[in-house]
Amino acid sequence: MNSIYKGKYTEIFVDLDRSLIFDTWTEASKDMEDAEFIQFTDIWTDIVIKFKIQYALTDTLNLRFTLTPDVQEIASQKIKKAVESGLKKQAMIAPQTEDLFTKVALDQTVEEIQISTGFLVTQIFPSPEEAEKWLLS
Repeated sequence: MNSIYKGKYTEIFVDLDRSLIFDTWTEASKDMEDAEFIQFTDIWTDIVIKFKIQYALTDTLNLRFTLTPDVQEIASQKIKKAVESGLKKQAMIAPQTEDLFTKVALDQTVEEIQISTGFLVTQIFPSPEEAEKWLLS
């Protein structure tokens, strides 16, 4: 995998042989503003479209940014463009948490993406190995 973008809060890698994009978050994301998350979503979507990516793997283990419903909706609309360009599946790596707020926020984000795109198949996994196995199967 080759790193294609590195910012304060995230890094994006692509594996063109497997048509895969992988993004990972840093704990600094706790200081992220809504506009910065939306900007990241633009960058991510542009990469998916440019390289005709079919599979997305997102590691949210260190993601500390809280997505509001408005940001979820905006991000979902942007991700819809990626789906229209050929993105088929997304696997998310998320901590197994007892924190109800965190779990509900993540579940709502996945649901919003699935509803708005009308097609993208998304699953949440506790480990990168499980996520990648499902994603590429």
